[in-house]
Amino acid sequence: MKHKTADLTGALLDAAVALAEGLTIREDGSAGAAQHYSPSTRWVNGGPIIEREQIELFSPRAAPSYNRWEARYSPPGDIVRVYAGPTALIAAMRAYVAAKLGAEVDLP
Repeated sequence: MKHKTADLTGALLDAAVALAEGLTIREDGSAGAAQHYSPSTRWVNGGPIIEREQIELFSPRAAPSYNRWEARYSPPGDIVRVYAGPTALIAAMRAYVAAKLGAEVDLP
């Protein structure tokens, strides 16, 4: 089933990140060698991706943007992608998935 990357959250966003990373999510929620792989909520999973890919994070302070983060990601030789989310990790993982898999992702 196709899902808009900008709307992904929770387990669907985590599965999309795993797909972009070349990992397989197992039924127990683990991916690859990691237990409880959740890059959209766990800095131990998402932080290394943000650092490795040099994803920029912003927290705009203008009035309808409170409680919203933006992530800017521009892989070498590619366009700049800016995605938003209620947390820094969600915004960054959406930007990463969009760069690797596109604006729509086919997930079960």
